[in-house]
Amino acid sequence: MQIAVIDEKACIGCSKCIPACPVDCIIGAPKYMHTVLNNECINCKLCIAPCPVDCISIQEVEVTMDKQTRTIKNKMRSKHKKSRNKSTTITISKSNIQDNIKSALIRNQANNIFKTLQKNNPSPTTELIYQSTFELLISVILSAQATDISVNKATKGLFCVANTPNKILKLGEKKLKEYIKTIGLYNTKAQNIIKTCKLLVDEFNSEIPATREQLETLPGVGRKTANVVLNTAFGIPTIAVDTHIFRVANRLGLANGKTPLDVEQQLLNVIGKKYLQDAHHWLILHGRYICIARNPKCGECPISGSCEHFGARVV
Repeated sequence: MQIAVIDEKACIGCSKCIPACPVDCIIGAPKYMHTVLNNECINCKLCIAPCPVDCISIQEVEVTMDKQTRTIKNKMRSKHKKSRNKSTTITISKSNIQDNIKSALIRNQANNIFKTLQKNNPSPTTELIYQSTFELLISVILSAQATDISVNKATKGLFCVANTPNKILKLGEKKLKEYIKTIGLYNTKAQNIIKTCKLLVDEFNSEIPATREQLETLPGVGRKTANVVLNTAFGIPTIAVDTHIFRVANRLGLANGKTPLDVEQQLLNVIGKKYLQDAHHWLILHGRYICIARNPKCGECPISGSCEHFGARVV
């Protein structure tokens, strides 16, 4: 049997082969290695010409199956191979094949989801109001277990009188509390902000550090807060997993994690580079207004067709 085979090391994920296939047997998201569904390939060879790196070849394949492995004997016919008449035997774990196909399907799902979200909101951003990286940092510290609306109300007055580390230190903890007392955990947050401002002055020349390691040395700054600052202020493609992203990613089926770090790492693996910078904001906004915790608004959801949760409900 002859089928198309993609060279895993050579594939650059350009996706030009996908629209060329008349039976949709090639799957995969942009920038990731694609996969050919062997049982569906009709050996039309239409996928070869569009490939800019010659990573697709037509091979003679003999398939035998057992419980653990699939042995494929290939007689290489591609003209760019030096040894045309040599046979190559490759042993592939059945579970690895299934995992690769599943990963490719999830990446393709993610691509469809973020393509739609980008179309509906081309330039997503945080709903926190700030004028400098320092103001953003303070706002994100205050936003823990609080809404952006409540934070914006508090910082509107605070930043008018103190919007730098030195000014907040001069303001003092007691007066700082007066500005943020409407926000949950304001006593602890005030203490952390004062300590953070002192550290910024003493160790960072009043500048906000641009690495996660340095940011996490600041009191009140954990991985999520650091990721928000890195993404929003410094343009680094990170995913800050809050309660909204954790819920939405698991519902959609883009991740299957029990901790925020699990979800973050899985999302970084399946979201294409084209969408990674803004993915954080799209998922938060979607979770805040559409995919809410109780009674999600599936009828209004533009990506319900790609949602695992919605599909299960319909069935």
